[in-house]
This record gives sequence, C-alpha cells and structure tokens, in this order.
Amino acid sequence: MTDKYTIELSEDQYKLLDEKARQQGYDDVAAYVMALAEDIVDETAPTREEVVAGLRAAWRDAMTENTHPATILWDDDFWEDADDE
Repeated sequence: MTDKYTIELSEDQYKLLDEKARQQGYDDVAAYVMALAEDIVDETAPTREEVVAGLRAAWRDAMTENTHPATILWDDDFWEDADDE
C-alpha cells in the first residue's frame, strides 16, 4: 500500500529541484524526490562518512601513484583473476 503525501515548496525550491532532477536524468520532480527518499531509507547505502573515507583513500592512491592504467580493463587476464576471487 502506498500513501500519498503533499510537500509544500516555494517556487524557487521547486525550480531548484526541477533543475537538479533533470540534471540527474529524471523526467519530473516527483520521480526525483521518490528516488531521494528511497536512498534515504535504503539501509545498504553507504553513509556520508563511508563515501568520504572512500574518496580520501582513492585520492591518496592517486597521489601516491598506487593505481593501475585503465587499459588493464581490456586485458583478459585481469578479468580471469577477478573471477577467481
């Protein structure tokens, strides 16, 4: 069962949400807000702290050249090794 709720927004707030919705590929504000709500209640979604920690680790790896070239993705051995894990 789905309950319907109404959210009151100013014209400026609606315009901002509409712009963000379209930037993210949504057709309308309602679809965008529903997706945001689903993300909020999704307990498997990473927390802000987890995202920040991941970005910091990625930045540290990039700055210390602890990286692999993107061309490795075309190497069949890379995918075979990944399947073994």
